[in-house]
Order: sequence, then structure tokens, then C-alpha cells
Amino acid sequence: MKFKVGDKVRGTSDSYFYTDKNMSLGEVVNVTPFEIEIKIIEHSDRSQVGKVYWAALPKGKFELVEEKKMDKLEELETKIKELSDEIEKLKAEEESKEWKPKHGDYYWFVDSDGVIHKTEWNTFGIHRRRYLIGNVFKTEEEAEFRVGQLKVEAELRRFARPFKIGGKNYTLQHWGKGDKIDITFFEAVQCGNIYFPSEEIAQRAIDTVGADRIKKYYFGVED
Repeated sequence: MKFKVGDKVRGTSDSYFYTDKNMSLGEVVNVTPFEIEIKIIEHSDRSQVGKVYWAALPKGKFELVEEKKMDKLEELETKIKELSDEIEKLKAEEESKEWKPKHGDYYWFVDSDGVIHKTEWNTFGIHRRRYLIGNVFKTEEEAEFRVGQLKVEAELRRFARPFKIGGKNYTLQHWGKGDKIDITFFEAVQCGNIYFPSEEIAQRAIDTVGADRIKKYYFGVED
């Protein structure tokens, strides 16, 4: 390796008294065919900082600090990117997983009259059966929201009827903005939809249940 004036170097050998491994940073201030002159910038012995020494036959006894730093920087940047990608992947996997409690975990559920309870998960059949019908919640807020959904759906169905082939079927729609609930004529049956026999009855259902509650609990849209 050929050194030039201005190069930042560190000692990598024990061949010299002061510009050896104890010098973590030095600057080349002069160069001859067989020697380099180095000004010490960082040294384990602080009394050597600022002093200048000649080093004969320097090949293999010093390394460029900037190159080493750049290589290390690129290596770290690559690792950071790889770790960031892995973190995002794991986050996406966790978000896509449905939460299921483990033995000893506490969860919330809704009983037959809409009251929320907290209990400990174990291997008893009742806990597994609650999980199978979607009646296991990680937080009290999730359980409360489910109660709200059940209430709104039950109130809407009091005005509804099953889809009638060849008949007039009206359903509710919300476009994600504002509180307005639209009434739409539907000719095809869709899973999960609640159907009303007329536009007037559908409007009565909206007025009775409340557009804000329908928006929040039926469509799952919150401001």
C-alpha cells in the first residue's frame, strides 16, 4: 500500500516505539520512497499526541482509518437495513395473527345477557368453545365493542327480513366519510348484509338505531 500526505492511518504492528498499535489515529505529513512521517492524533499515551515520527518501511504496518471506517459504516448500514426489514416482517406477521391466549393468560368474554367478564384461560372445554365462536378478547375495550356490534345488529334486524330473490331488497351503505348512511337497492345477496323490504323501513331503522351507532358498530368506522 502506498501512502500519501494527508492519509489518516492507525498502527497495526509492534515494529515502532510510538507509531505502533497504541496509535489509533495519525496523519501522514511527509512521504519518501522508504519512509513516511506521521503526526500522532490519538494515542494510548496522551503525551505522544501532536508529536511527529518517521516510520521506515511502512508497508503492512499501518492501515487507512477512513477506508476502514467506510467499510464498517457500509457493513453497519447493511445490517441496519436487514434488521429493519426483518422487524417490519415480524410486525406484519404479528398484526396478521389472531390473538389466542396461552395457559394462565387472562381474557375477556361476553356472557349470554351481554355482560363482560374477565377470566383466566386454561384447557377446559368452555374456554376453547368461546374461542371457536369468537368470544375471546384480549382487552376489555374489544369486548365492549363486540357488545356494541351485537346490539346494533340485533336492533337493525328487527326491521329486516331475509334476502328475497326477485323481490325488493334494500341495504345500508357508508362511504367512509361523514355520518350519512345511504340506502341502496340490491339485486344480489351478499354475505353479512342486512336487508330491508323497503326504503322507508330501512330509513326507519337508521332513525331508530342512530346513524352514528350504525357507522361505528355495523360498518366499523370511527372518526
